[in-house]
Amino acid sequence: MVDLVTGASQVCSQWRSTCRDPVFWSTVDLNQIHSRRSATTAPVDRRVWTVERCSLILMMILNKALNLGGENLNTLFFHLFMLLRSDFLLCAAKRSPNLRRLILPARHQIDGEGFEEAIKHWKHLESLTLPCSYYPANMIGAIGTHCKNFVELRLICPVDYDLANDIVTLLPQLKFLIVPCSKISRQALVHLLLDTNLEVLNLSYSTLVDDYIFYEIDDDIFDPFAIEREIYPLASQLRMFVPWARVAYHW
Repeated sequence: MVDLVTGASQVCSQWRSTCRDPVFWSTVDLNQIHSRRSATTAPVDRRVWTVERCSLILMMILNKALNLGGENLNTLFFHLFMLLRSDFLLCAAKRSPNLRRLILPARHQIDGEGFEEAIKHWKHLESLTLPCSYYPANMIGAIGTHCKNFVELRLICPVDYDLANDIVTLLPQLKFLIVPCSKISRQALVHLLLDTNLEVLNLSYSTLVDDYIFYEIDDDIFDPFAIEREIYPLASQLRMFVPWARVAYHW
């Protein structure tokens, strides 16, 4: 992508026209740029990047890329370590109206209003990945309102009953829910299994937590498989279910 943006497209009008070919712009992944020292004028070691400088450089490259192939863009990966602002997100949204899949970075300065303004331009969005620094409850409503084809949500954050209820209420068309390496409450999980049309639920490397049930450590009372006997029959209706890694009885 960097070669197309900074090199080939600058040769002449014919080369620039060729660089607009949709075959080049199905996916834009900004994570690939950290190893291109000459293109970004930043150190190869991404740990020593200045966050603000890195983010500005990446957005300059992204803007040029979207000028060439934004209308053909299906998947956009923001750089994991960049600082994403509301104006950056809105700028990208206006130039990629046909986006289907969006992966946001770990750091951001985006509020609910800024996210909704951007999501209005992504009416065809089908999949979204939200790292732990976001507030998904403030974003789910905007997605449900503006993205009628939305089917896949990846959350790298704790899922309690209130968040599960927002998903059930505001995203009734959701088919794929992935919650890796996080926490999910038993009450939230039961709610999702009973009241959604999910086909795939992936809880890989997550912890199932129960706030309200405490088991006495007594051989006659303690049943370590009680939760499994409750959840697995409900999950049998799914096309694929990847269960949690461990169970805890404190949030």
